[in-house]
Amino acid sequence: MPQTTKNVAAGRVITWDDIKTAVPATDVDGSANDISYRIESIGSGIINLGTTKAAADLVVGPANTMPRLVKTGGNNTTTFDAVNWEPPVNGTGQYIVMSVRACDANDCSATARDVKINVTGSNDAPTLANTSMTLGVSTFTGGALSTGTTQNAPLLVSVNELLSLSGAADVDQTPLSIKITSLTSGSLVFANGSTISAVGAISPAKIVGPGETFVWRPAANASSNTGLAAFKFVAYDNQDVSSQEAAVSVKVVPVSQSPTLDSAATLSANRYIGASSTPLTVSFQSLADTLHVGDYEDVATANTYNAGMKFIVEEVVGGSLQVAGSAYSASNKTLTAGASPSTANFVWTPPTNVTGNVVAFKVSVEDSSGLRSATIATINVNISGSNQIPTMTSTAQFTGTRKQMQSISYSDLLGKVGLSDPDSSTAQFVVTNITAGVQLFKGSNSVSVATPPSAPLAAGYNTLSPGEAFTVIPDSTMVGLTPLFEVRGWDGTSYTSNTAVVSVDYAQIYSTPTLTRVDDLLGAAQNTAYIFSYDDLRAKTDMANADETSGNQLKFQIDSINTTGGASLARITSAVGVTPVTTTPLTTYTTSASTGVISKTDRLLWTPPTNTNGRVLGFSVKALQCNGTAGACGSANDKPSVTAMNVNFQISRANAAPTFTNAGANILGAVEDVPFVITYNTLLANYPGSDTDLGVLTYRLSLINSTTGTFKKVVGGSSTDITLGMIVDINPGESVLWTPVLNEASSPRALFNVVLVDSEGAVSTASRTVTAEVTAVNDAPDYVGSTNLLLPQTTKNVAAGRVITWDDIKTAVPATDVDGSAN
Repeated sequence: MPQTTKNVAAGRVITWDDIKTAVPATDVDGSANDISYRIESIGSGIINLGTTKAAADLVVGPANTMPRLVKTGGNNTTTFDAVNWEPPVNGTGQYIVMSVRACDANDCSATARDVKINVTGSNDAPTLANTSMTLGVSTFTGGALSTGTTQNAPLLVSVNELLSLSGAADVDQTPLSIKITSLTSGSLVFANGSTISAVGAISPAKIVGPGETFVWRPAANASSNTGLAAFKFVAYDNQDVSSQEAAVSVKVVPVSQSPTLDSAATLSANRYIGASSTPLTVSFQSLADTLHVGDYEDVATANTYNAGMKFIVEEVVGGSLQVAGSAYSASNKTLTAGASPSTANFVWTPPTNVTGNVVAFKVSVEDSSGLRSATIATINVNISGSNQIPTMTSTAQFTGTRKQMQSISYSDLLGKVGLSDPDSSTAQFVVTNITAGVQLFKGSNSVSVATPPSAPLAAGYNTLSPGEAFTVIPDSTMVGLTPLFEVRGWDGTSYTSNTAVVSVDYAQIYSTPTLTRVDDLLGAAQNTAYIFSYDDLRAKTDMANADETSGNQLKFQIDSINTTGGASLARITSAVGVTPVTTTPLTTYTTSASTGVISKTDRLLWTPPTNTNGRVLGFSVKALQCNGTAGACGSANDKPSVTAMNVNFQISRANAAPTFTNAGANILGAVEDVPFVITYNTLLANYPGSDTDLGVLTYRLSLINSTTGTFKKVVGGSSTDITLGMIVDINPGESVLWTPVLNEASSPRALFNVVLVDSEGAVSTASRTVTAEVTAVNDAPDYVGSTNLLLPQTTKNVAAGRVITWDDIKTAVPATDVDGSAN
């Protein structure tokens, strides 16, 4: 069919003529115009039974109910002049719209044909229906109010909410993102941590995807109930952006902000010498101007202050102060601006006869809503005139107990150093140095040192006035007379010329060490001396003591030593790597014997009980803190732990090779030329062996030579040959069958060599030659060669006869005797 475009708004109308053109058909019995096209299936998209998308969707049923397209005159129930086809959303390319079969009034074609169409199109840019919105004012479809923020508070902005408020749409129905194109005010923070704070165009524009969020933060102190212009964005479908740009404002509800002021101000006054002098008067307006008091809500331009603003006196440091005409007190410490801030006054009277810079008092500021400044300002007064510096002595010694904190009050310190000042009624102590390890507190605040000639700062909590006290916590190692901190006198203008060292003579106390666990020492071997160090043993314990230092480490006190089976414990006196190792035996602890103590540098040698393995007790110890001079032991102040703990060794089993218990004895009972059985028990009886480990010994046999006879190993009813070079094991129940060489009567006779083998394969280092005593047996003589041989011939009728000698007979009938000479 002719092509159409994607997402065609009204759908594509398909007429009978369109189908006939695409699927031409003829009928020999009638006109082609009488042919109808039965719709048998739907391909892609939606087919509506009529010419509009509003018509009912086509549903294909049985053949007799299938709708037909006709030339004209369709009844719009079963026959139709045209249908409306909706392409797949955003689809492009060739699609099968439907499958049709040509029919006349009586019959239909044998086959159905697919009707196809090409859908063309390209990406459509998204659109924005609303290009202006105010978060916190604009509403969503349905009436829900969008979310704004408050002054100085960040706002989490949702992309989905922006798309909804802007009426973003895309005919291609692609999920939309936004591109933030410019920042109008405030700053932006994105999920990946990136920040945009420069107002103006954003290049490249920042993409934020569907479902994602980002943070917009209004400019400092900015607010607007009608909305602050925040940023702009366009819709983005991953290919094109909307031609419309949306401007986003945010309702920022104002909230009260805390007031601010400088941290210090310096005023001027004349030296006060008594009632004839004039105190210093300073108004709310003057002091606020000097301290540059600011408040977003309560301070207008030209330093105009809201009548409800107040100065709060936090502390009067030097001199005396009147607030709004009455003496400063805990219940009278507030100066209100009122309608005329220039007539609301502080009146400060300096200390008598003091000159120079004096810390007078400290104030904070509170706005009309009750919010107070985070800063406390120090009001210094520069008093003109000369000042006499205070004086004191240089040493202040106290007593205390080691590790115990103590309080040192102003009066305590005054009694030691006699601080005085001829022209000031009140002088303070100021901490100028603290010994390392010492913790110094004023109340709950840690003291930091002042640095003369600069005036002490209240934030350092380093001044000590009448009625006040310092708390001192010494380092745990401090004992005896120990300098803790240094002070100088201060009259508000000048320091004393000298420094006083504050020391405490700490009485010693001794802690009892603890030892509740000693893990087993590993790696020892049976019948082998075991070397270990103090550090090895220490690592197996939880030994601890508060008094232990790097210069006086805990020791082990030997409480008992297991000497069963020859076990012993010794200190190694030779250097590492030197052989042979030399030692000194260790003993149980006494106060006068160093051999009962294991110290940091010790290396030790433990000899285990003979032939013992497994978990074996070596000795027992206590933790020992020696408190003699330079950590020496033997002092009455030494502290052992309460309970002795066993030190056990894990000894691996070692297999010892078996040994012969004697030289062996000849085996009796063998007879010349007779096979002889040598049983395992015979070997055990004549060549006995021993083994320190349990198990049966084996005799391992090897032949000496091949001239002794033949040998067989007999097991049950079977035997196997033993030849020269073979190694054969004889176990209980087994035996050796020896068949001797015939007619050999020498005795005793060496048969073979044996070694002992234990059940774990260990072989004795010594061997034994097994010998047998052989009883001789007489053998009858035997002829050699043929018998009845002829004597040398003679003649007949020899006159003297023929003499036949023994030799003649031996020659004619030779014979031998294995037991003797042929003669």
